[in-house]
Amino acid sequence: MNGVNAASWCGDPQRGLKKPLTGRRGLTPQQVLRSLILMRVKNWEYRELRERVADGLTLRRFADFYSQPAPKHDAFQRAFKVTPETMKAVNAALVQAAVAVGLEDGRKLRADTTVVQTDIHHPTDGTLLWATVRSGR
Repeated sequence: MNGVNAASWCGDPQRGLKKPLTGRRGLTPQQVLRSLILMRVKNWEYRELRERVADGLTLRRFADFYSQPAPKHDAFQRAFKVTPETMKAVNAALVQAAVAVGLEDGRKLRADTTVVQTDIHHPTDGTLLWATVRSGR
């Protein structure tokens, strides 16, 4: 991962740990970074990331797990607590890589949004009660 500052990145997984040098061996910084990139590029949630990495040989190799068991979704969630500076560097590296292979030109930002027209009314006790009855809760 050439575009990411390794010195700042390697400290992020240990940030917030009381005793980072003791306990069970966790994910390596490379595994965290590659898994985070995979999750961001594919727009997956933590559980889907875990399932895809556990099931796919290509994804296991990319994320540097090989024959190791895939971590649970909450391990990914804990490991992905990175600083905004690191996230900015990861995003910049992704854009640079996409431009280098011709997937993006790096000039436009695309976002998917959905707009749905709906009537909005002031919530009253009666409408809130009716909404509860309608939803079956």
